[in-house]
Amino acid sequence: MNWDAISAVAETVSAVGVIVTLLYLAIQIRLSRMETRHASIDRLVEMWSSYLGTYATNPQLAAAATKSPEDIGNLDMAERAMVFAHFGRILRVSEAMYVHYRDGSIDHDLWEGIDACLSDIMSLRATQQYWKIRQRWFSGAFRKYVDSLIDNAEPIDFYPGQTTTSD
Repeated sequence: MNWDAISAVAETVSAVGVIVTLLYLAIQIRLSRMETRHASIDRLVEMWSSYLGTYATNPQLAAAATKSPEDIGNLDMAERAMVFAHFGRILRVSEAMYVHYRDGSIDHDLWEGIDACLSDIMSLRATQQYWKIRQRWFSGAFRKYVDSLIDNAEPIDFYPGQTTTSD
């Protein structure tokens, strides 16, 4: 074997090694991105669950929220501040989840449940009153999404045994 042949074999082996290394790195980057995406979604779901859990762990908030589904005017200032902070919290988490869904990070099946929950929340007149006051705190795309939920809202029995409407 001459030196030219040995050189050609060495270059071929080197090229194959580079290709294998690049494929390995591409796979690792993809897996890392998936793990990061899942961690981000898990964190948002955790925040969403935390929001829902506050009703169970905060009797004052539960009392204020069930007192006000039709009109935030029924609340005293302390109750209003608590309910406003609570609405702001869920809508901020919802906005983050909406952005992830819009960008393809959240699976459609997961989004269906979130969307249904938001639709129910936004069907309440008190939430709509909050939205009119605070919507400028949110992105334009999310405002359009929430406005569409409000436009399509139908009366629901949000709290079993208590009738609410969205007139």
